[in-house]
Amino acid sequence: MLSRHKRLRASEVDTVLSRGKSIRGGHLSMKFLQNKEPFRLAVIVPKSLARKATLRNKLRRAAYDSIGTSLPPSSKGHALFFVRSIPMTPLRTIFKEEATALLTKI
Repeated sequence: MLSRHKRLRASEVDTVLSRGKSIRGGHLSMKFLQNKEPFRLAVIVPKSLARKATLRNKLRRAAYDSIGTSLPPSSKGHALFFVRSIPMTPLRTIFKEEATALLTKI
């Protein structure tokens, strides 16, 4: 799990949702807002994708773990990652590959 100071607050999530730019991947999509603040992120797993909270939490934690390890140290801005579909292969490897691909497109 990502440390608290690297995760977005609720007010920052609203800002990214209203003013951010979108990028789509296979299992993840990302909405980002570049600014001069340290990089923070949030992962959203919609209820329409996984009805049970335990599965949503499992997907969210796997995404946090894999995205946190693939962050460049000098990055700035805020990002929201949306899980669009549940991968059949190991979660962390797929999420890590797609997150690095999305982050390089910024």
